[in-house]
Amino acid sequence: MSVEITFEPIGLSGLVAEGTYMADAARRMGAPLSFDCRSKGECVSCQVTIQAGAQLLSAPTAAEQNLLGPQGLSNQQRLACQVRIEKAGEVVVHINPEKPQPENEPDDVETMRKKFGELAFDKKLITLMQFEALTMFEALNAVMDKPRALGMRLFDRYYNKAKITEREKRNQQRPPEHR
Repeated sequence: MSVEITFEPIGLSGLVAEGTYMADAARRMGAPLSFDCRSKGECVSCQVTIQAGAQLLSAPTAAEQNLLGPQGLSNQQRLACQVRIEKAGEVVVHINPEKPQPENEPDDVETMRKKFGELAFDKKLITLMQFEALTMFEALNAVMDKPRALGMRLFDRYYNKAKITEREKRNQQRPPEHR
C-alpha cells in the first residue's frame, strides 16, 4: 500500500510505500530538510511537526524521546530520520517548525543590524562574502535537487501504473467467482 505525504508550507506531495522513513521520502521529493548528524538521531536538524496522520507513523524512538522530550512529542514534533511511515493513509508534515533560539543568537533584525554596524570594515566584508557563499551553495543545491525529485516522482508514477496494469492482468486470468 502507498501513503500520500505532503510537506508544508512548500506544498510538496507524493506517494511513498509503507515502511519508508520520512527522511527518505523528504530526500526523494526534494523537501528542504537538513540532516546534520547524517540520520543518526543525534541532533534536531530534521525536526518536523506532524499536522495530520500521526497514527500512521512508528512509535517515538529512544533518540526522539531524549532529544525532543515529552513536551516536544506531545506537540507532535518528530525527527524525520527516526520516523517510519507504517500504515497507508495521508500524512501532512510541517518542515522547519518553530525551534527555540539559542541564548547567544540575536532575537530581532535591529539587534543584528546593530552588531553588524559595530564590526570593522574588513569583518563586514568577510561576513558579507560568507553570506553570499552560503546563499550560492543553497541555490545550487535547490537547482540540483529539483530535477532529481521530479525524476523520482515520474519513476514512481510509471512504476505504480505498471503495477496496476500487472494486477489487472492477473485478475482477468482468475476465475470469475474469485474476482
